[in-house]
Amino acid sequence: MIFITVGTQIPFDRLIKMVDDIAPMLNGEEIIAQSCNGKYIPHNFPTRRFFQPAEFEQIMNNARLIIAHAGTGSIIGAMQRRKPLIVVPRKAALGEHRNDHQLATTEYLSKTSSICVVNSKEELIDAIKAAPVPDPLPQAPTPELIAALRSIIDKTTI
Repeated sequence: MIFITVGTQIPFDRLIKMVDDIAPMLNGEEIIAQSCNGKYIPHNFPTRRFFQPAEFEQIMNNARLIIAHAGTGSIIGAMQRRKPLIVVPRKAALGEHRNDHQLATTEYLSKTSSICVVNSKEELIDAIKAAPVPDPLPQAPTPELIAALRSIIDKTTI
């Protein structure tokens, strides 16, 4: 089963449509999508606006592959479970978000981990075939994070 999640704050019709367009190529594999009131209604799989937390956890645990927006909660949830993950960042220029923080998130993560980021239907098809499993989350903070936190603390006055 493929699970698509777009988060709970705003819809992501471009992602839902991309998967809908390629669903006929997926040999009838079940697709479950959390769409957050999107306007685009897919023809090849059902969507739900929201899943209760326990149901969301169960679906993520049972998924063969997770396709998600670049929200950190979705990314961390897949990484903690060592689930194959494909991330599609929202783009402000397309009206999908108020800024490009998801592009910045995926740019950073693609440099520091094995996360799979796609921006087109063609890239998505190839990524689904590969079903990439991201590296596990580090068990300790990175030296870069520690340095950044030290810098903030050093600048803070009490």
